[in-house]
Amino acid sequence: MANMITGESLPTQHELSGTPTLNFHHACDVGLGWASLRTFSPLLWSGYRKFDEACAAVQAYTLPPALKAWQKVRSSSRDASKLIRGQDILFAEATAEVVNSPNELAKEILAVLIAGTDSTGSVLSFAILLLARYPALAKELRKQVLEAFGHDAQGLADLSALSKFEPLQNLIHEVLRLYPPIPLSFRVAKQTCVLPRGAGTSGTEPFVLKKGETLAFSTYVLHRREDIWGKDANEFRPDRWRNQSIQFGGR
Repeated sequence: MANMITGESLPTQHELSGTPTLNFHHACDVGLGWASLRTFSPLLWSGYRKFDEACAAVQAYTLPPALKAWQKVRSSSRDASKLIRGQDILFAEATAEVVNSPNELAKEILAVLIAGTDSTGSVLSFAILLLARYPALAKELRKQVLEAFGHDAQGLADLSALSKFEPLQNLIHEVLRLYPPIPLSFRVAKQTCVLPRGAGTSGTEPFVLKKGETLAFSTYVLHRREDIWGKDANEFRPDRWRNQSIQFGGR
């Protein structure tokens, strides 16, 4: 992921100089833990050594590639439209076109990295849990895997074929629907704006979001709405994704 974002690998597995017990992943865990607690108490905003060390450790990894991307874009004559239409798109370079400083770019890079932190582990954990709860589905999926790839594990090494294997993709989509890695998100309005819908008794009227106000939305709730997914919205049913690309209409 880091390579896709910045164009180079970040040493996230290496120990930080001067703080041998902290690495990037651990620093993210510590920082996110304190950030969660801070939601319930503004007194935890700063001034705590572990939290401050974690923030410094994360910044030590994200600021250098942000500064490099910032300088590269600022020294070139490319504009944002040409960059976004290009074949080789790096998130850091594309974002550097529209942010105001390397520090702001570093925060954008960190936001993407954190969004991907433990997401694969979360999906796998819930997939195993759900398959254990639905042994008949697990048995059928195993049968389909063996028929498609054989008993030799070497067949599963073909990532292209694996990514096109519909039963497995349906399973992953359904796990992500029921247990999204980020079930709740917040956004703060940088300027006053009007959102097209969400107000009124029907929820279809436009409403004003003022500068500085926080907007919270839950993918966990959205993915379980019966008006979108049907009466079985809370049920684990991977075949709801069969032969169909579900967009905003649900199923």
